Amino acid sequence: MASNKSSEPKRRRSIDEPPYLSGDAEFRVLVFGRSGRNQFSLTNSILGTDVFDDEVCRIAESQRHRSEAFDRKLAVVNTPNLSECEASEKELNRVFKRSVCMSSPGPYAVLFALDLSNISPGAVRILQLVTKHFGDSILNHMMVVVCHEGEKEDSALEERVKTIRDFRELIEKCGQRYHLFNERKARRDEKVSRQLLEKMDNMVRENAGRFYSNHQYEEAEERIQKEERFMMKAREKEMLTKWKELESRHTGEGLEKELLQFETAIRVENREKAERKISEILGFTLRAVDYAAAVGKGAAVGALCGAVMGFEGMAVGAVIGAVVGGVVGGAAREAWGYVTNAAEQINRR
Repeated sequence: MASNKSSEPKRRRSIDEPPYLSGDAEFRVLVFGRSGRNQFSLTNSILGTDVFDDEVCRIAESQRHRSEAFDRKLAVVNTPNLSECEASEKELNRVFKRSVCMSSPGPYAVLFALDLSNISPGAVRILQLVTKHFGDSILNHMMVVVCHEGEKEDSALEERVKTIRDFRELIEKCGQRYHLFNERKARRDEKVSRQLLEKMDNMVRENAGRFYSNHQYEEAEERIQKEERFMMKAREKEMLTKWKELESRHTGEGLEKELLQFETAIRVENREKAERKISEILGFTLRAVDYAAAVGKGAAVGALCGAVMGFEGMAVGAVIGAVVGGVVGGAAREAWGYVTNAAEQINRR
């Protein structure tokens, strides 16, 4: 992978540019693919570092990786290859909920990575699954990236891709936004990655510099921030002890630097823990109907009836329903897990 750390100072952001171009915020990118390693090699190129090995073709859980390259802070979230999740809507919901929390408060760009040799109706079906979960408006922030390993760009390649009916359908849904990405060239020339980033920047400008958000992202971010505050309060004693230790060892600018590094590390750690916690909670509430099989219909009905009162009402309804349904359904262990999880969330709020 070519080095991309720029020695030039960060330029001041003009009024019509997104905040991440001045280094004030992360450029959040959500990447998903159909199969194979395309989305992972694409992520390596965007981040300017090999966070995925060459042999990685799949991941079991959504992952986020960060770097600072190409004059910006980057955060890229990869989902598992969606073709491997197609058979289970429950699995897809879990994947999408986790990716929402990891890319909250919302991605500036969403990339659909495809292999040039594998563009088929299956790709269109995956895009339909994504829009079913996130809503059609996510297409305004999406770009199709066709990955290939040609030794050089064939002048006829773009025209050849456009003859593929499924590709034309994909880019029509995505506002004609697409990019031909030469994986082989990207490994030795950072210009290939910069070209992709420039296209993403243009897409963000078309969206008035805004990242994608919807009610799911808003709910996730609200819950994440609430969990962060809870964690920060729980760590007050630990932080006070550390502050006193640093004050005994440093003074002046040195102390300020050490305190800032410590507070930043705490906030990053709390944020990541909160994201994981909330992704589990949101998956838990989403799967209320799945518990019909696990703890009997009582839990599912109770949870769904309580849902009209919000999360607390849902949890209370689930407590009552799970006890009855769990006993009747012969799944007391699952019922009790459902109850304790719900009760814990009530106490947190």
